[in-house]
Amino acid sequence: MPATLSSKRYTVNDAAGAIDLCFEKGWTDGLPVVPPTEAAVRAMLDAARLAPDAQIAYIRDRATAVTAEKVAINAVMAGCKPEYMPVVVAAVEGIGDPRWGYRATISSAPAGAPTSRSDARCAW
Repeated sequence: MPATLSSKRYTVNDAAGAIDLCFEKGWTDGLPVVPPTEAAVRAMLDAARLAPDAQIAYIRDRATAVTAEKVAINAVMAGCKPEYMPVVVAAVEGIGDPRWGYRATISSAPAGAPTSRSDARCAW
């Protein structure tokens, strides 16, 4: 898939520098990350047969389009294998479905359960 990747790129000296950059930028919650190299991101996109600019979802409440490239970058950082990408894409599509009620999942109850909202249309 020869399409151009459009995300900002950073230069680091080695894998440790890449991981440190992820922590400095706040791209991790403290868990280890896999640096999203261009080759790894392209392998994810190829596995799902998606162009980098393909829109996977639109999060209405945040007015944000989620592209295949961004999903691939995050999948790499999470340690996914390329063969997992179609499942990751399906999950993101589900989260973008207005019936999911994405807004309801951005806050949690003390036990970590999603809070209930009258406008959330989640099917558990």
